[in-house]
Amino acid sequence: MSSTSAGRPGTWPASRLFLACFTKLATKVSHASKLFNAVQKAQVSWVRIRLLMSDPIYDHYQKEEKVINDLTFNHVTTFYHGHPETAVKDINFTASANEIIGITG
Repeated sequence: MSSTSAGRPGTWPASRLFLACFTKLATKVSHASKLFNAVQKAQVSWVRIRLLMSDPIYDHYQKEEKVINDLTFNHVTTFYHGHPETAVKDINFTASANEIIGITG
């Protein structure tokens, strides 16, 4: 027998078994530590977000309500850009509140 034999067929020496198990375990521990770090970062971020969400929201912009009862168009002429002829020529109309006006032609 040689001094470098691995022993019985199908068996590993203790050192090889230890290294194989250590490698597998180290990989799992590495993944677990990355997951733990991600969870810790998420918890810290959630605390910061929760503090921001707990602050009341103040609307400093005060919208000024403008009431328009009627809208009047007098002698309005329009055309499409790049076309010399007018689309609408010298039109007059008044649109009251909540009234819908359509122009076809």
